[in-house]
Amino acid sequence: MDNNSQVWFNDSIFEYMKSGKKINQAFLNILDKLDISSIKELSELTGLDQATVSRQYHRKQPLSHEHMEIYFKVLNVPVGKFADDEIPTYIVVGYLDQTTGKVTARGEEEAQKVIFHNEYAKIKGAKIIYDPVGNHVLRYNTSKNSPINTYCFVKSDRPYLQGVVGFIKNFHRDGKTCEVMTLHGELVKIKDYHNIYPITSTHNITHNSGTVVIAEF
Repeated sequence: MDNNSQVWFNDSIFEYMKSGKKINQAFLNILDKLDISSIKELSELTGLDQATVSRQYHRKQPLSHEHMEIYFKVLNVPVGKFADDEIPTYIVVGYLDQTTGKVTARGEEEAQKVIFHNEYAKIKGAKIIYDPVGNHVLRYNTSKNSPINTYCFVKSDRPYLQGVVGFIKNFHRDGKTCEVMTLHGELVKIKDYHNIYPITSTHNITHNSGTVVIAEF
């Protein structure tokens, strides 16, 4: 297991053990706001069997993405609202233009989350960049290792949360300069970067149907 994978694993297990397994809290909060407490009523509204609804209501079974979609349709609540701390979920902080490798910050009107149904717990400090054309997410985190020949997000000092994604060819930490091979093969020099964040994992949502999903919240 490489260092990035080991850090991911350790952070995941730590957050999972710390969480206390209070699953479906967001789901229960929504039901409380809508004044719905009848398992039979929920079963009739959704078409789900009462045993399934009961297990979810009593925190014995986490909501799958399929069930979130069902509850969204009948309760008229965005899918992302059903994802609580027990389901690793990250707000999209920036958007990637795959043709240039440039990243722009999320706008106030862009409220999207990426939900990882197949992971134990949220990784502390991790953030998400989304490529809407390729339906692809990139997760990055801080690291003290050398970023040379590593796929990274080079964050600019200004404007906020903008920068470039690419392979780091060389960098000078003290001088805050680096050379990046962008996604379309151009070698560019960046001056006064704010930080370099290694991309720790990438996920194609199209090919991870139901396990890695993007949702409005």
